Formats: sequence, C-alpha cells, structure tokens
Amino acid sequence: MQHIDSFAPDAIRHLKISLDINGYAIIDGLRDTQTMLDFLRHLGIITAPGVAMGPGMHDQVTYEVRVRNEGQGVKDEYGNPIISTTAASFDFHTDGYNSPSPPRYVGLFRTDDSDEAPVSDIADSVGLDGVDEGLWDKLFEPRFPSALGLVPIIENIGTARRIRFNPVEIQRWSSRTEGLERQGLSEIMATVTRLSAALSNLAEHFVLRQYECEILDNWRMCHGRSELKSSSERVVQRVWVAATEDSKL
Repeated sequence: MQHIDSFAPDAIRHLKISLDINGYAIIDGLRDTQTMLDFLRHLGIITAPGVAMGPGMHDQVTYEVRVRNEGQGVKDEYGNPIISTTAASFDFHTDGYNSPSPPRYVGLFRTDDSDEAPVSDIADSVGLDGVDEGLWDKLFEPRFPSALGLVPIIENIGTARRIRFNPVEIQRWSSRTEGLERQGLSEIMATVTRLSAALSNLAEHFVLRQYECEILDNWRMCHGRSELKSSSERVVQRVWVAATEDSKL
C-alpha cells in the first residue's frame, strides 16, 4: 500500500502524485481531526459527507462511520438502513451514489484505539477497461436504478471519467424506478454481479490503523470493508471533497 508521512517534506505533492498514479494513498501521522481536515483541504472544498441521512447524522464536515443500535444501524430519509451504521460488510462501492455530484475525493480517518482489525478493500476501476469488453460497454448505459432515476455506472465528465457504483442502492431503487420490466431488471442485476466480481479480481486488501487516513479518488476507486462485531468500537471519520479547478490532478 502507498503510505505517505504527513510530516514529510512535499507530503501534499506526493499525495497528489499517488492519487494520480494509484488512485489512493494512506496518510500517516495525522493526530487529530483538524489536522486531517487541513490536509484534505489541499485537494478541494470539503462538502457535506452524506446523502439523505437525516438531521444530526453529520456536522456538514465529518461523519462518523461506526456501528449503531447493536449492529442494526439507523435508517435514512427513504427508510433504508444506512449500511455504514450497521455491522454488515460493505460491498465494493463508491460514495455518494445517489448524489447529483458525488465527491471527487473521500477521506477515511480512523480515530479509535481498539484492537479491531477489519479488512478494508479497494479496487481500481481503471483496471476494468479491456478486462471484460461486453461488461465495459454496458457500464456506460443509463440503465441502473438510483434516487436520481436511471444512471450510468461509468460516464465521462469533461476530460475525466467517473464511476458511480453501489450494488445495495441499485437493488433498493430497482423496485422504485418506473419503466423497469422484470427481464430488464434481471439483466441489470446480472451486470452488477459481473462488475462486483471483476472488482474483486482487482482488489487490494489492508487494515486501516488508528490515525491513518485512507484517501481515495472516488471517481476512480471502489472500496469496501469486512463485517464488524455488533459491539464494534471502531470509528472512522468520513470526509467528502469536491475538487476545484485549482486542485484537480
């Protein structure tokens, strides 16, 4: 894994290089939330870190990813369990699937001192190109259910390419999206399954430790996490960053 010491000379430059080449970096030595936020502001503007989460779930800057209600979690404004509040494992996904403007970067800063060691997973969508040509073409079609209607999984945004993917949300919104016939839905979910399998084949695995911050290019990288205990004390502060023209890589 690509680790960068936050106290090293040119740490910000090395971060941007790592994001450009690898799509992610792990930052060491960030001892508090403010230091972490100051570091992430070099990438762009920090935005509200959630969609339809309801009042009090975040402070518009950070959101605590932790198990709530003994692993059962809490529900969002649509009545669905917020997966990041449950003990369930996370499938490969990108953040902000139901947002009109998903964040460009995601910071995940672990703050607890427990000895829990769930496995974090990342997969680079760049590796999908050419792996499964039939699958690749389908990902550009606006046929995947979301709170926004039918959307593509991969689309070109200016000179950049963005992946928007969350199999749990696609399944949830499939029953609420008009115009989806049973056969069409079956084909969509088959494509989602193929994509999840392809991402698993590209996966890297690691354990995020206390005071480490995982920073991802959310337009490129998918991420996930293994299951937690219902009594888990693990706390990860999530931050979303929208890139500005000056900060784009």
